Amino acid sequence: MAMGAAMPAGRGPGHRRPGVGLSWTRALDGLLVGPAGLVDWVEFEPQTTWLMAAPGEPPRAPHAVLDHLQRLPGRKLVHSVAAPVGGGPRPDARQLALLREAVRALDAPYLSEHLSFNAAHGVCTGFFLPPRQTGAQVRVVADHIRRLQD
Repeated sequence: MAMGAAMPAGRGPGHRRPGVGLSWTRALDGLLVGPAGLVDWVEFEPQTTWLMAAPGEPPRAPHAVLDHLQRLPGRKLVHSVAAPVGGGPRPDARQLALLREAVRALDAPYLSEHLSFNAAHGVCTGFFLPPRQTGAQVRVVADHIRRLQD
C-alpha cells in the first residue's frame, strides 16, 4: 500500500491538480454520477461497511459495496477509521487483510489512517487521542505503519 505526501499545487513534473473529493456514503451516489468532473476523488472508509458475524469472529467485507464503488467515476482513496497508528494495540491482522482487499479492489493509490490512538489497557476511549511525543512512541507509530504497509 502506498503512503505519501501531496506535492504543492503546480509543482513537479507531470503534476496533476489534487481535485475535489468526497467521503462516500450511498446518499451521495447521485452527486458522484451527476455532472461529469464535479468530483475527482471518492474516499472510502471500509470499516463503516464491514459486517460483524458474532463476537470474536472476524469482520466480513460486503463485496457488493466494493463492486459498487468500482463502478463510480473518479479515483478512490481508502481511509481507515479503526486501526489508528498512534499507539494502543497493534492493528488487527484480520482487519488489515480487509483493508488491503479494499485498496486492491479499488486500485487506491493511498491508504490513510489516523495518527492517534483510541484504546489503552483494554479500554476503548470512543474517540481519537493524540499520541505521546516521545522517541519510544515514534517507534510504536513506525511499527504500526509498517504493519499497514505489509
